[in-house]
Amino acid sequence: MTPYRGLVRLLLEYSSILWDLITASGSVIIERVQRRFLSYASHVLNIFQPLRDYSSVLHVFGLSTLADKRVDINWKFFRNLISSSVDAPSLLSLINFRILPRPTRITTTFAIPLHTTDYCSNNHIHRMMRLANVHPSFLH
Repeated sequence: MTPYRGLVRLLLEYSSILWDLITASGSVIIERVQRRFLSYASHVLNIFQPLRDYSSVLHVFGLSTLADKRVDINWKFFRNLISSSVDAPSLLSLINFRILPRPTRITTTFAIPLHTTDYCSNNHIHRMMRLANVHPSFLH
């Protein structure tokens, strides 16, 4: 298990903030690497695995899906960026806080600009602001 975490998973997570996959098909391709390892490990270690369900094997090894891991990495980086633990003023200047002149029902913390293409809407800073808006407990 340690070689997988130290070599394979480390490479799959490397710079995931920048290359976080836009398409579902790209995410499936990356996730397939982990599923193949889990299938092999469950066979070698004789761990029962229901057909096509890897959640029990993930739990046995204390892993999460790579998609969940990418979300966690994005959240941690964004939180560190806002709290000034990461010194990147150029990135911090790209964050748009929503400051309203009076109380309203709008509960989102960040104003995300409208985009006409998927490519622009998946900008790494905008993606992290969208994650923070979806999960308001993110900043607490």
